[in-house]
Formats: sequence, C-alpha cells, structure tokens
Amino acid sequence: GFTDGFRRQLSDLFQKSARTFSRSVFATAPVRTQPSRTYNPSEMAASAEGSHVPLEMARIKQRSPEQWDEIRKSLSAFGKNSGMFTDIDIRQLGKSDIDPFQLLVKVDGPARNLMDVGYGVSQILPIIYQIQTAARNQIFLLQQPEVHLHPRAQAELGSLFARSARAGR
Repeated sequence: GFTDGFRRQLSDLFQKSARTFSRSVFATAPVRTQPSRTYNPSEMAASAEGSHVPLEMARIKQRSPEQWDEIRKSLSAFGKNSGMFTDIDIRQLGKSDIDPFQLLVKVDGPARNLMDVGYGVSQILPIIYQIQTAARNQIFLLQQPEVHLHPRAQAELGSLFARSARAGR
C-alpha cells in the first residue's frame, strides 16, 4: 500500500494540477481562420481558429476607445518588430456594433484590407491578440504558431512568448 506521506504528496499534486487547468485555456489550431474582406458580427462565433478575434477587437474599439488604443499599440509594436505591418485598425461600416466592419492593416503606404496583405498577418493576429489581452497565468495551447511567418516574424513571436511568460501571462 501507499504511505500517508505519499498519499498527501499525490493529493497535493492533484490539487495543484486542478487549479492550473481550471484557469482559462486558449487553444488554437495550426491554421487559423481565413481573412474576410468584411466581417458581419451576427455571423461570428468563437473558435479554435480565432474567428472571434476580429469581433472582439471591433467591440473593444467601439465600447472602450482607451482600451482599444492600448491593444492597438501592442499589436502595432509586434507588427513593427516582426516586419509584418506598422499599424492595424477597425473600419466600422455603420454606427451600431451589429453593423459590418473591416480590419485594416498598414504595411507601407495607406492602410489596406486584411485580405490584401500577406497571409501571415491573418494567421498570427488571433495569437498575438489573445496573448496581449490574456488574463494573468492564462494557459495557451498553440499548434504551429510560426506557420506562414518569415524568419524575422518567427523570432519576434518567440520574443513575445518570452516577454509574456516573464510577465505571468
């Protein structure tokens, strides 16, 4: 049989594991959602492919402009450091949060629709958004997050992971 000390250790280990996995977990597939020219909020739902991210971004911009400015700065910093883009924004196509909207990305020159820039941007956006808006100690299960990224962007993604881990995200 087991000794009382071993049972206590096993029980402690189980309780720690249960606390860890009871926290919010973000899991994503190797290929994220395909970009759209226009997003319609009534047709969007959360998924492992990150299809909910554009809707979350649009709602934050509309409901909390100050919070959106901070998120936008973080996303743009990643974009600049990775060489993928210099700015990102939401263009509302109406006044209500149920109206369609577009994701605009600035690479060089004027901002363009997400559909018109490199595929890697749409593939990494759900990941960097989730990491930069994560609750403390959130768990991430990411399959091939570097897929569709050039080497500089892969290196910056690794740096983002390291900074986030240090910050307790």
